[in-house]
Amino acid sequence: MARRRHDKEEEDTGNEVFTPPEFDKKEYIENEINRAKASLIPVLIAALMGIVSAYVFLHLDISYAWPVSAFLGLSGFVLVKFGYSIVGIDVEKLKNKDYIGHAFMYFFAWLAIFIIFLNPPFADYSAPAIEGVHLEGLDTDTGNWTTYEAGGNYSEYRIIAFVNDNTVVSSVEISINGGEWRQMEKTSDGLAYAASVEYAGHGSITYQIKATDPYGHENIVGGTLP
Repeated sequence: MARRRHDKEEEDTGNEVFTPPEFDKKEYIENEINRAKASLIPVLIAALMGIVSAYVFLHLDISYAWPVSAFLGLSGFVLVKFGYSIVGIDVEKLKNKDYIGHAFMYFFAWLAIFIIFLNPPFADYSAPAIEGVHLEGLDTDTGNWTTYEAGGNYSEYRIIAFVNDNTVVSSVEISINGGEWRQMEKTSDGLAYAASVEYAGHGSITYQIKATDPYGHENIVGGTLP
């Protein structure tokens, strides 16, 4: 009797029992694959545009480099849309939150790649450092190169310089007493550069040392030895 009264009340109020829609597993998987593929597009295009932006930045005058590189980076947002169509992404299945996520993903990926390629080992803005320049003599007693000291007994002399750079050093040259530039050679241990010099064991030597890197940055230091 109570059951009939309950059914009657449902008929009177027009309420129906809620029936959840059938879960389409195939469609769900296809949508997730579509979204996953779509999320790769902004990352790939960001990597490409980051490299292009860095290349342009390194080859333009500094007054134009920033705005042009930034413009190229922002133009990549347009390329993302074409990327969807090239890969066959069903954009109708993407939601607004997907587009927003992809925009953030693109921007930060582009910025990261851009910054990476503006730093060593891909780029270098500083000239080589020249340090520790000193005079050495070949000790006649031991046969070893030692730091020159007045009163020592030496058969040969050379000027030593320690040269370092963010990437690599292209060349190190020396001019002695105003003479022509000539190459300095690495020492046997590879830690410094050396150039032989004519020296009588007294008086002073005037020198200039010039170091360059592959990017054309140059540093020249000079002084008097010993």
